[in-house]
Amino acid sequence: MHKTLLVSKYTAIKRLISSQIRRSLSIYAGGRKIECIDCKYSHLYKGIDSDGIFYVTSLALKLAKSHNIRALEIANEIGALLSGNLGNIFFVRVTPGALIHVGLSDQCLAIWLANLTSLGFGEELGEELCSTLPDSCSPELLSSSPALFTAQYIHARCCSLLRLGEQEGLIKLNEINYDSIPWLNHNQKIRCDRQATHRLIYELVQMVDLLCCEDSGSSKVVNWEKSVVSLIDAFEGFWSNCRIWGEVKSSEPELARMRIGLVLATRVVLKHLLSKKLGIIAPQFM
Repeated sequence: MHKTLLVSKYTAIKRLISSQIRRSLSIYAGGRKIECIDCKYSHLYKGIDSDGIFYVTSLALKLAKSHNIRALEIANEIGALLSGNLGNIFFVRVTPGALIHVGLSDQCLAIWLANLTSLGFGEELGEELCSTLPDSCSPELLSSSPALFTAQYIHARCCSLLRLGEQEGLIKLNEINYDSIPWLNHNQKIRCDRQATHRLIYELVQMVDLLCCEDSGSSKVVNWEKSVVSLIDAFEGFWSNCRIWGEVKSSEPELARMRIGLVLATRVVLKHLLSKKLGIIAPQFM
């Protein structure tokens, strides 16, 4: 997989996959000399199972109806093109029902998480967190909605944990890059032994997809408050089940660093949701 595919322009995995589906579809249509149908984000949806996160497209079924070609034949041809375009850290599979599944490997998730934490949606993360700030957030800047107040509190807690992580030597906020956090173990698997970690990563992927891939032509309106609640629920489950300090930091320092990396990723996404979509402050202290 080429890291450049996921940098800046392709912060969202859904955007990357959708782009490559359009490319594969264009090649297929050109070879068949048929009209290419429009391919928008709405044609791609996400699932999760014991094997991880995957995306599904039913484009072959749509083409089969409009061009009188067997759906499975179309799916196999587009699937082969897509597999070549995406590289070997995505898994492309065609189901008997002519659905095309695109699965994310642990290496792909690690690159994505590294991209998210190092870019931070364009923020200077370390400088911002280490700047001189008031000890608490003014009451008038806090949301009156219980759910959004909790989200603001979780954001402030993430900031506090990151400052503590820097004091403890787990992370250097001014020097975040692709190699700062050991997302993968020696077997090239994401360092997580808890379902709560998988859920938090899934929610982070979901939230960035929503933030980066809103379809202006769709009638579906994103409920951003509900989205924030899903993310903070996932983070609270993670924080309750996945410790960072004490014995974990002493005996498994790389796992502790990976977990503080997920705190950073949560903070990046939550700040964007609060400030850009909900129009409320994302406090660093409460």
